[in-house]
Amino acid sequence: MDLKAQKAQRRVLRTAFTVSSNKIENELQNEVVDLEKISLLQVQLKDKYLRLEAVQEAVSGTLLQLEDDGREFETDFTDAEGYRERYLEYYSLIDKLKETYF
Repeated sequence: MDLKAQKAQRRVLRTAFTVSSNKIENELQNEVVDLEKISLLQVQLKDKYLRLEAVQEAVSGTLLQLEDDGREFETDFTDAEGYRERYLEYYSLIDKLKETYF
């Protein structure tokens, strides 16, 4: 798959990831969090993140082959880290929340 197609696939997955993380954010803002719902949202976020991560690895590999002194790779890597950090933040928050109730 060429770089343009990989980036298009990644863009769609990033959008899906953002939608899922926004649902989690909204649920966490409720006075009473529905544990069943938040657990389901956690599973959905994990699925989207794992698919995004696989595509990101392909994009990163392709970018490393470009002859641009790694500038595009560096920018892309920084963006990808933002998604990784958000995933880890929400995942750990939900785990702590579940521990509180169980």
